[in-house]
Amino acid sequence: VITASKTAFDGLDPYGSTAGIEAGEKMELKDLLYCMMLVSANEACNILAEHIGGDVPSFVNMMNERAAALGCSGTHFANTHGLPNPDHYTTAWDLTLIAREAVAHPLFREICSTRTRTLNPTNMSAGRVLLNTNSLINANTSEDTLMKALRRSTDSQMNMLASETLERRYEEERPSIFKWAAFRAVEAVSDIKRFARDY
Repeated sequence: VITASKTAFDGLDPYGSTAGIEAGEKMELKDLLYCMMLVSANEACNILAEHIGGDVPSFVNMMNERAAALGCSGTHFANTHGLPNPDHYTTAWDLTLIAREAVAHPLFREICSTRTRTLNPTNMSAGRVLLNTNSLINANTSEDTLMKALRRSTDSQMNMLASETLERRYEEERPSIFKWAAFRAVEAVSDIKRFARDY
């Protein structure tokens, strides 16, 4: 069992992704992994980092060392959660190397393929209901499931659950978005050909 420290919340965007974890809350490591990977809970990343590395900067150093060991030459991590930072970057190739290593671990595959997960109750919360925010995995989550999750969740989790509603709206609008993107791509190619012809 891991206790969330106050320092795990330092510097986090108050409007960023969260699972509603609070300082002093005690959670199982596996539940924190689900918070981190299903709903991109920024605080869960830092809580796990402190547990494993002693503090966040030390764990970020471990991340960079591991990336280098995997052969990543264009990657540098500046934090645990991926919030914008000019010193936090990677490449498509390096992401491929990282993903190849990650999918070799059964627990990673298990969590990534989970649509909905109810966590164990903690000393400060009833069992949270997490919905995978990856629409490629969770595109067919029913409204009934969403409403059940809303009813069983605390106010501190409402932002996270509301984001799932936005994901569903995206699913509805995605065909129109793709058509627009395809039209713009054709226009861009035409512009490039015209530029090449004229110059």
